[in-house]
Amino acid sequence: MIAAEKNQIIKRIRVEKCKLVGLDGSPGAGKKTFARSLANIFSGNLIQFDKYLSNVSAGKYSDILNLDELKIDIENGLKSQNIIFVVGICLQEILGKINVVPDLIIYVRNKHLKFWTNMDIDKTKLDVIINTIEMNSNKVEREDLEITNAKYHHYFSPVTRSDLVYEW
Repeated sequence: MIAAEKNQIIKRIRVEKCKLVGLDGSPGAGKKTFARSLANIFSGNLIQFDKYLSNVSAGKYSDILNLDELKIDIENGLKSQNIIFVVGICLQEILGKINVVPDLIIYVRNKHLKFWTNMDIDKTKLDVIINTIEMNSNKVEREDLEITNAKYHHYFSPVTRSDLVYEW
């Protein structure tokens, strides 16, 4: 994982001739905004996980996405000459479920988000946080996005698994 400025990211995408770039990060981190900016620079296509949410009300986030449709859209996008920018929370987990490996993964952080900024620092703290959230949340059928995000950061360590970290 390397901290990078926008110009460094642009250069790396060009030099490595990336066809598929994944943007990961917590809710509200600015993934979509940054991806739109990159897509505009490269005349690329944007694929957002939110588009693939099903109407299913039960299960965790990665289980309520239409993964078949997502995979088809990514595969079709890769047939074009444009760079594909894939954006969403739990990106590395979800792309792993459909056997898609981006050429570059950028983790987007918003330094103004106090809690999620340092999600990769302390696994013990995360265990406590996950347990606390689960105990205090109402019994709902759909897993709370905050719980999903905490678990994802705990088990996947997306910050350290990403190629670059963009913080704004």
